[in-house]
Amino acid sequence: MNLSHTLRFATHRAEAEAAALRSTAPAVEHLFLGLLKLAEITSDDFAPGSRHREQNDADIARLKTLLDTAGIPTKPVRDL
Repeated sequence: MNLSHTLRFATHRAEAEAAALRSTAPAVEHLFLGLLKLAEITSDDFAPGSRHREQNDADIARLKTLLDTAGIPTKPVRDL
């Protein structure tokens, strides 16, 4: 499967969230937490100097817009 760099970050973050919560495998809630975290960073935070910086930051901006439109504040929701 060919995933974008931003989706790979969210997927890896979901795996880490699942492991931290001692889940057997990442589930939807873990992926949601990964997407929330992604919305709080920039391309340089997970892929410094990447040639895909512009696309990564555009993906992150779209995600932030979707979350803002839905009224979902990333940090407070991640802290629940």
